[in-house]
Amino acid sequence: MKKLFLTLVVALLSTAASFAQAPEFTSAQLRLRNDIQSFIRAEGFVPEIDSDGDVKFKKEGLVYYVSIDDRDTDPMYVRLFRYHSYNTSRTHAKIVAHAADFCIKKMAKVVTFDDSYYVQSELYLTSAEAFKNIFYKMLSQVDAVEEAISEVCD
Repeated sequence: MKKLFLTLVVALLSTAASFAQAPEFTSAQLRLRNDIQSFIRAEGFVPEIDSDGDVKFKKEGLVYYVSIDDRDTDPMYVRLFRYHSYNTSRTHAKIVAHAADFCIKKMAKVVTFDDSYYVQSELYLTSAEAFKNIFYKMLSQVDAVEEAISEVCD
């Protein structure tokens, strides 16, 4: 009985945690996310919606995310990013020390946290058309910053 109760409590807490992380999108934000996902699929990628509500896809084995911030509704804040954990060569100190250098003349930036960092490109928009027009430029800019990080840290 004790094991059953403990199992139910753990299941309830994990379910509550997953609901707490998922954003509540407006209908316009959902439409934008669906349009972006459809566009990425039409470009030959295999997008899926992750547990945070982001569009997740792979390009040449690398995982990218497209996130729509649920707080901004008109225009909507969209970012394309890659997520990284720190390691022995890519430490928090190295990334922070060079973050400004990585982003010079790029349409992407490095956002650091205590245990991870993002390389992201972002924009505000009202429809997926703007995203479609700049998608490959956003990807190339994120990749360019990634390359700059590799040159300094690896």
